[in-house]
Amino acid sequence: MKVHHVFLAVLVGVAIALAQPYLGTAFMSDSVDQVKAIAQEITVLIPETNPQSGKTANGSGFLIAKEGNTYTVLTANHVVCRNQSEPCNDPRPGLKVITHDKQEYTLDFNTVKKLPEVDLAILQFDSNRNYKLATLANYDTNLNSERERQLPNGQIIREYGHFVFASGWPGINNRDITELKYRFSVGRLLPENKMVGFRIGPVAKGYQAVYTSITFPGMSGGPVLDTDGRVIAVHGQNEGRKVSNEASGDQRVLIGYSLSIPIAKFLNLAPQVSIPLNNVTVETNPARALNEDDLDAIGAEFVLAGMQEQNAAQPNSAVYWANQGNQYWRALKPPEALGAYEKAIEIDSEFYPVWYGKGLVNTFQAKYDEAFASYSKAITIIDKQIADFPRETERQERREWVVKLRDQIQPLMANSPPTATPTVNSPPPQTPPDSTVQPSPPLPPPAPTLSAPEPQPETQPETEPGWLW
Repeated sequence: MKVHHVFLAVLVGVAIALAQPYLGTAFMSDSVDQVKAIAQEITVLIPETNPQSGKTANGSGFLIAKEGNTYTVLTANHVVCRNQSEPCNDPRPGLKVITHDKQEYTLDFNTVKKLPEVDLAILQFDSNRNYKLATLANYDTNLNSERERQLPNGQIIREYGHFVFASGWPGINNRDITELKYRFSVGRLLPENKMVGFRIGPVAKGYQAVYTSITFPGMSGGPVLDTDGRVIAVHGQNEGRKVSNEASGDQRVLIGYSLSIPIAKFLNLAPQVSIPLNNVTVETNPARALNEDDLDAIGAEFVLAGMQEQNAAQPNSAVYWANQGNQYWRALKPPEALGAYEKAIEIDSEFYPVWYGKGLVNTFQAKYDEAFASYSKAITIIDKQIADFPRETERQERREWVVKLRDQIQPLMANSPPTATPTVNSPPPQTPPDSTVQPSPPLPPPAPTLSAPEPQPETQPETEPGWLW
């Protein structure tokens, strides 16, 4: 399916106007559409029902093997067990497995096997139905993860990270997710040297891969797929807590990133607990290079993900500009993110998510001294709020997370480079001239392609943006 730049711009505008609540497939090329189809078929929902309280929760997982009528599911250990003991001595009650065709299967907890040390486990269920199995990919994801690309205007920019897709079932939480619905979220996997400073989820539990997909509680245990539809990691944590703006209460900012366990960890540790791999399909070749159609399609999905999370904040509010900065940060475009955060600080210098966002961006740029100062400012603001609202535990949790990030980079501060990273192809955001009209949110700068754009119709306005993912 050919996705032309002008057509894409029109469709994105329509998506904003209609405020679509879910990522669709209208923008996908055939190959990316196939990745989503694979992800949906292999991903399972693992719901939990507490018979005493009646409360429900859920995690995710994916099918990796079949022997006879017995299927094996790989998931995060905390989806099925409340602790990391081996074997689990505190299983979650009432667990089931629900496949993509909405079939429910009772889970025999005796089939659960935890992998040593890491937050991974397998479980099994029986079915006479024929389900698609995941193909696991075990290769060096750092290959070509930083590369130079030439824009149609001849400018050379540096691009970071491969596109990846997170697949799973966000749990209903009465604030952000009100309907149990499958989610497919695009992001970029950070290169190895850019993950430094972000690995605060315990590496001992396997959390070594950091990526920018928007994920929610309930997606833990779900697959992280490459652009060929193969599983390269198991999602387990997200740092993307939404925080309320105390002034309004209902305006929220999505910050942070996602953490996963590389599939290589599972493959290396499985034999230690007698998990057979003879029925597991593993490929070791890197993902294929993307063509222009695929880059356009993935880029459109990336933009929609950001739009989906953007709230209705007024364009002259700190929340609005914090959200723009977060979209740019997730697109790995530091100058634009910092420009948006500065706009937010001009409006409200005591809105701590902005300082936290600056810390994330400066950490990505290896400007650890500046990141440390930003994290410290965020902590100071949170401390004031804790003193004013001592009964609210969420602020204390947020503080602990920011402190972890600050402490993580402290040993690296002496190595902060004196110069900034290369500039990119988009100018920093500008303040809307009329604050009474809510404009469409600025789109994250896309990852560019090497080939020139197709000729545009003569009726296209000269101000029409290019779409260079």
